[in-house]
Amino acid sequence: RPVMKHWKSLDIKFDAIYTGFLGSFEQLDIVKGFFDAFRQEDNLILVDPVMGDNGTPYTIVTPELMQGMRELVHYADMITPNLSEACWLLERPYDTRALTRTDAMDMVRALSALGPRQVVVTSARIESGWANLYYDADRHEQGVLAYEALERQYPGTGDLFAAVLMGS
Repeated sequence: RPVMKHWKSLDIKFDAIYTGFLGSFEQLDIVKGFFDAFRQEDNLILVDPVMGDNGTPYTIVTPELMQGMRELVHYADMITPNLSEACWLLERPYDTRALTRTDAMDMVRALSALGPRQVVVTSARIESGWANLYYDADRHEQGVLAYEALERQYPGTGDLFAAVLMGS
């Protein structure tokens, strides 16, 4: 908070703001305050609502923290949840069955209704395989970007994906 106050006194402006894992309500409140202090009409806010994967929340993530994340995504222009996180944001049960294309597109539009104009859901299993799902409310575009999944998992790939997406 003191750093934010100092940056504000210097009239620092950001082209983009990107947040990922937040492990407490205090961190959620600090980030909300940062968004309030530094949001501009022409900057982009990306929230990666990191809460867990494969239907299992991280041990630190409580139902209350999930609710706080639902509130935080309202501030975002873009969000990048994985399929588990998308389900939790929408308060839907996580299902291991493959999504139909219709269900997938309904999901990204429902996530956008929470506030963000752009949504990318990563690591979604659809009928044809693995894919990232996207929706851009301003351009009226939505779709499925299929990919070949590797047999291994690499921690941090979601962070890398969101950073590259933000940078582009």
